[in-house]
Amino acid sequence: MFNKVFIAHAKEDIEQAKSLFEYLNKSTPFKPWLDKENLLPGHNWREEINQALRLADFIIILFSKIAITKTGYIQKEFKLALDYFEQRPEDSIYIIPVLTDNCTIPEKFAKYQWVDLNDWDAYNQIHASLRQQRDIYLKTEMLKIAQNLSYEYTSHNLEETLGDTIFHKISISYPQFTKTTIKSLLHLNTYILADVYRMYNGFLHISPLNEPNGNPNHPGNESRTNYNFELITPGMISLTVYNYSYIGGLHGNYGTVGMNFRLNPLLEVYLKEILDYQDEILLLFAQLCKSKLLERASEVFDVNDENEFFLKNFDEQINWEFLGNFYVGDKTLTVIFVPYQVTAYSYGQHEITVTFEEVRKVCGSLIGLDWLESLILPVKA
Repeated sequence: MFNKVFIAHAKEDIEQAKSLFEYLNKSTPFKPWLDKENLLPGHNWREEINQALRLADFIIILFSKIAITKTGYIQKEFKLALDYFEQRPEDSIYIIPVLTDNCTIPEKFAKYQWVDLNDWDAYNQIHASLRQQRDIYLKTEMLKIAQNLSYEYTSHNLEETLGDTIFHKISISYPQFTKTTIKSLLHLNTYILADVYRMYNGFLHISPLNEPNGNPNHPGNESRTNYNFELITPGMISLTVYNYSYIGGLHGNYGTVGMNFRLNPLLEVYLKEILDYQDEILLLFAQLCKSKLLERASEVFDVNDENEFFLKNFDEQINWEFLGNFYVGDKTLTVIFVPYQVTAYSYGQHEITVTFEEVRKVCGSLIGLDWLESLILPVKA
C-alpha cells in the first residue's frame, strides 16, 4: 500500500535511472516502475507509461542538462506529473526532483525540495522522503478507521537538536489516543510513550554529544523514528515502528519492529500464542517464511543459492525470538527480518507476508490462529 514509484528520465540518463530502480527494488519496500525494466515486447508503451503514471503514489524525476532541454515524450511525462500532483493535498510529497548533474531545475519544479544524486547519502534522502509521505498516507487511512470506532488519536512529535559543536538530531513521530476513557487505549498510550523515551535514551547512549563520528561530510548523528498503525479493529491494534539512524560510517542503519496488542484488557500478542506454543509448528511456519524469502531472492536479486543469499544457515537460527518480529494485517501475518538478521545489508530489510490460509495449509488447524482471527473484524473506513 502506497509504495508505487514512477521514475521519469531522459533516455540519456538511463544508467542513473537503472541504479535508482535497483536500489528501491532491492533495498526498500517500495515498488519502482521504470520503462526499461517494466515494458515488455508488444506493449503499447505510451498507454503503459500513462497508466503507470496515473497509478503511481510517487514520481521521481531525473533532471539533467539534456533532460531539461530535450523535446519529446519526456516533456509530456513532466507535464503529466504536474497535472496529477494537482489532484493531491498541497503539502504532500508526490514529486521528488533528482539532479544527475549541475543543471538548473525548470521553474515549474523549483518549489519542490530536490536531491543531488552526487551527494554521498542521496539514496537515503530519497528513501526518507518516500517513507515520510507513505507514513502520512497510511496514517490518514488508519485515522478514518479509528474515528469510526471512536478510537481517535493524534500524532505527536519529539524533535531535538543536541550538542554545542557537533549537532545530533532526534525526530520521533508517535500516536496518542485522545478523548477516551477506554483503559486499553490509555494503557497503550503509556506503553508507546515509554517506548519512545527508551529509543530516545538509547540513541543518546550511543551518540556522545559534541563528538564527531569520523565522517567529515556529515559529522553529526541522527535518529528518525515513525510509529504507524497497520491494523485497528474493536479487538486488536497492530503497529510498526520504523527507525533510521546514522552514527558514522558509509551508510545509516534502519529497521522495523512490529507490535501487536489485543484489547480489553491490553495484552501484547506473541507468535507463540498464535502457533499454539508448539515447537514443531514453529518449524513448519519457519519453512513457509524461508520459501518466501528464497522466492524473493530469485525474483528480486536473481540469486538461486541459499548459501549465497543467507548470512548464516537459516534452519540453525530458528527459534521463537528469531521469527518473533511481526505485525498483523487483514488475515495476514508479516514477519520482519531487519538488515543483517538473515542477509547482508545490500539485500535490505525483508517483510514476508503470509495469509492465514497459507499458515493453515502448512501448519494445520491452530487454536491460536482461530483466536487471532476472531479479533480481526472488518471495519470500513
